[in-house]
Amino acid sequence: MKKLAVDECRWSGQQLRALNEAPTVMLLAIVLLAVFKNNLPTDIAAWAIFAMIILMAVTIQLYAKKRRQDKEKLTAQIGQPQEQS
Repeated sequence: MKKLAVDECRWSGQQLRALNEAPTVMLLAIVLLAVFKNNLPTDIAAWAIFAMIILMAVTIQLYAKKRRQDKEKLTAQIGQPQEQS
């Protein structure tokens, strides 16, 4: 927090977003363990958690790409001279 306050944090926004999703994955695993107790289908659960991690990673990448494109559009609009009406 101190490094963020003085703008010295070396983590990118994407890395921080990915770190933010770790509790979600842990919550899913905990809920699965609580619901299924000793009968947890580990192969299906492992694949489901893996798929969720991949889905989150893809979503983070797509969101970052969209933000980059929006920033480029805004920069291009600012750089163009305004038309006189």
